[in-house]
Amino acid sequence: MSPTDDTPSNDTQVYDLDAIRIGVEQAVEEACEAIRVVLRQQTVKVGHKPGEGPVTEADYAADDVLRKHLMALIPEAHWLSEESDSIAPLIHGEPTWVVDPLDGTREFLRGLPEFGVSVGLFIEDTLVLGCVGLPIQREVYLGICDGDRREAWKDGEPLPHLPDDGIVGRVVVSRHDFEWRRIQLHLPWDTYPLGSAVLKLVHAATEDRTVYFSTGPRSVWDVAGGAAVLQGVGGLLMMFDGKPLVLSPQEVSVPPYAAGAPRRLPDAPQRARRTPRGLAVAEYRVERLGPDDESRVLAAAELFDEPPTEAYTRRFLSEPTNHLLVAYEGDEPVGFVSGIEVAHPDKPVEMLLYELGVREASQRRGIGRALVEALRDLARERGCAGMWVLTDDDNEAALRTYRGAGAGAPSAQVMLEWVWGTSELDPSVEPA
Repeated sequence: MSPTDDTPSNDTQVYDLDAIRIGVEQAVEEACEAIRVVLRQQTVKVGHKPGEGPVTEADYAADDVLRKHLMALIPEAHWLSEESDSIAPLIHGEPTWVVDPLDGTREFLRGLPEFGVSVGLFIEDTLVLGCVGLPIQREVYLGICDGDRREAWKDGEPLPHLPDDGIVGRVVVSRHDFEWRRIQLHLPWDTYPLGSAVLKLVHAATEDRTVYFSTGPRSVWDVAGGAAVLQGVGGLLMMFDGKPLVLSPQEVSVPPYAAGAPRRLPDAPQRARRTPRGLAVAEYRVERLGPDDESRVLAAAELFDEPPTEAYTRRFLSEPTNHLLVAYEGDEPVGFVSGIEVAHPDKPVEMLLYELGVREASQRRGIGRALVEALRDLARERGCAGMWVLTDDDNEAALRTYRGAGAGAPSAQVMLEWVWGTSELDPSVEPA
């Protein structure tokens, strides 16, 4: 499906999207079968990606199938997949496949039928075609959103365009938002949970008057396939500032958004924000601070029990086994977590979660849990055998946060302290 010799290679029209469509549907169907083959096994091999989440042999099997078939459709294309290395550096304007071979790996491992395959094709940095495969449902959806062309199919049969009547009947959200953040208690619509982003986007494209709220950062490979299907039926992705969400392979991170028929979207985020706690979207980012960030720590003084000093801050940040992660809304610090790697001659290195703090006005929005999860992922990335924390047994908020981030049951232990005056300490003195 290469461009013709007498036409510039960066012109979208030289690619026969209808012919590519057939090949993509076949590739996604084969990827779904590769996942089903793994499902039929008695055991499944599971690994962990540093700083991210689980990955299984089903992820890799589907990725291999997709890479083989999709690259044959457009040999000069670039490749961006969650589970494999890129093919050549991404270049603005050149055709790029953006792939998540198994979106919803956690649901896959939990035995929930809420995972899928996502494929998007970008030409001129614009999403023009996308496909979603649902292995358990044995369904394949494909959308074309090239210029003014908007078409979508389910198993080869055309899908109707969404009625754009401005009515929101139901809202679909992530299981994390539903089960942990209890977002349904603060929305004025019937709300239900689903696992993978691709499945939620399919629901926004096919279910009656359904809107999808994505409240946390996603990656472009999670969204591209379902976004094309939604756009193919006349839908839209909109950020919570009211601007359309434009996907690009050059920007892996995708901000929070709402997805559905265009006239349903402008009012939905605003109405959600007028509920008692608002929508509580994750409009924050977590950054790891280093030795050159002393001024940023001092600027976040209100988050700490006591204002940080320059000397203490410099000493903490200078140690490579000390870690400080800070959550920001815009340029404003709203929370932090600190961790210290603890080593001992007869034990593997562990991460001590030393302190967690979130500004009062930003609490109950998932920021504390996100910080704990970020430190946990950093601990795994650095080869720590585990992570532990001490807290009071009546600190329900802390216990809820730590358990929500995967901590086990508390142990019955007593902490004793030796305390002497801080005036005796000189933080500039290196330990003997």
